[in-house]
Amino acid sequence: MIDKRGAAMGAINLSEEMKGIIEHIKHGDLTCMVEYKGEVVFRSKDKGVKPLMDYIALNKDYSPITVKDKIMGKGAMVLAIKGMAHEVITPIISEKALHLAHQYGIHVFYEKVVPYIVNRTGTGSCPIEASVDGIDTIEEAYQAIVKTLEQLRKGMKS
Repeated sequence: MIDKRGAAMGAINLSEEMKGIIEHIKHGDLTCMVEYKGEVVFRSKDKGVKPLMDYIALNKDYSPITVKDKIMGKGAMVLAIKGMAHEVITPIISEKALHLAHQYGIHVFYEKVVPYIVNRTGTGSCPIEASVDGIDTIEEAYQAIVKTLEQLRKGMKS
C-alpha cells in the first residue's frame, strides 16, 4: 500500500502484477517507457538518462505520467519529476533517488535499493547522479544534468 505522501513500495510489498511488470522491465529490450492514462506514449532502447532527456525535449503536455525505467538514479528521478511523473516503476533505484521521490510525493515501485548508481566502467558513481548530489530543486538539478551531458559529449569527441 502507498501512503498519501508517495511512500515507496519495496520488493517485499509488491503485488504479483507489479512483480511481473518489473520482470518485464528487467528482461525486455526497452530501457525506458512513459505511459499516460495507461497508454505508452514514449519508448526507448537508449542507455542512461538519454531516454528521459528525449522525452522532455518532445515537450508533450501529458500529466501525470508513469515512468518505467531499468535503473533509476537521482538524475533520472529529477528528469522523471520534470516530465511530470506521479509514478515510477524500476527494478533498481538509488537511495538518493528514492529520497527525492518521497520529497515530491512520487509513488515508486522497485525491487532493490542501492547506495548509488555505478558508472558504466564500474569504477565509481554515475556522473549524472554525482552531478545532482546536494542540489535540492528540480530546475537546478536539471541544469546540472544538461551541463554534465555537454561535458561528457565534449570528452567523447576529443
